[in-house]
Amino acid sequence: MSLNLQYENMAKSFVQKFYALLDDPENRIRVAHFYKAKESLMTVEGLQSQRASKILETIQKLSFKKIQHVITVVDAQPTINGGDLICVMGRLKIDDDPPFAFSQVFVLKADGNSLVANKIFHLSELKSP
Repeated sequence: MSLNLQYENMAKSFVQKFYALLDDPENRIRVAHFYKAKESLMTVEGLQSQRASKILETIQKLSFKKIQHVITVVDAQPTINGGDLICVMGRLKIDDDPPFAFSQVFVLKADGNSLVANKIFHLSELKSP
């Protein structure tokens, strides 16, 4: 059993880089580099995509022009295989719409440059204030 003792630093660094890229329209495509070529699995509001190429297609199909994530919580735990389990909560502002609360869970496992093994994303039912 190999625990990643730097799991909190890894989580904070990953979350900062991931959302900075996702919120930047010119660099959004670069988030695909976080995903594993064949193994990564992403679920967004119940719809699954597997493989980095399919995840990138899903991201590119998003219709918003502007997006801003305001992170309020980042909780992390080490996984048995040396990775990181991360829960992120916050508010998501898309274009000129009111912000929504969201939650996102990541399972990270370092594999070369790729990190994200699994990701689940959900918007809350109610708009945040």
